[in-house]
Amino acid sequence: MANAFNALYAYDYCVALGASASVSADRQVRIGNSAAMPATSIGGPEWWSNTSDGRFKKNVEENVPGIDFITKLRPVTYNFDQEALNDFFGVPDSMRNREVSAQDYEIIRSGFIAQEVEQAATECGYDFNGVDKPGNENDVYNLRYAGFVVPLVKATQEQQEIIESQGAKIEEQEEEIEAQDERIDALEKQIEEMQIILQELQSAE
Repeated sequence: MANAFNALYAYDYCVALGASASVSADRQVRIGNSAAMPATSIGGPEWWSNTSDGRFKKNVEENVPGIDFITKLRPVTYNFDQEALNDFFGVPDSMRNREVSAQDYEIIRSGFIAQEVEQAATECGYDFNGVDKPGNENDVYNLRYAGFVVPLVKATQEQQEIIESQGAKIEEQEEEIEAQDERIDALEKQIEEMQIILQELQSAE
């Protein structure tokens, strides 16, 4: 399918749904027109399903970084500059709606910066497929936010192990303190008994 904004670029195995919708790399599916009237809601009553059958998963390893990766991420709020994106894609003025772009720009959004996520994953030695890297010089970075669930679960598990380990240490320390208290009580009792004996000896003199 040819890029709707530039007929010089042709991409394979793509789908673009919506008036003037376009793709920017091979094997993409795009919903809505990001230039003039971008979609404000995409969804339905059911969750998106990814094929996850263990019969077809090979080379399974438990090597997902958790806390190390998650703590490197920088959650931010931001305004999205649709017109800058239109400039990047070379969208002609006839296909733009600057009024809508201005309205969308005022929306405060929450998320991550894709390049920062990529760097965090690289620092962890993590081949994280949550970052959708540009397929060519005319493409942009995207994030697959559902992919963050896995390292978040791992981070939660690691935190739970730390909590349980600390809990065991605290319990051990409490037992040691209790044993020390018992020894102190026994020593105090011995001292009291010795004082009584001394008093009796002094009285006998």
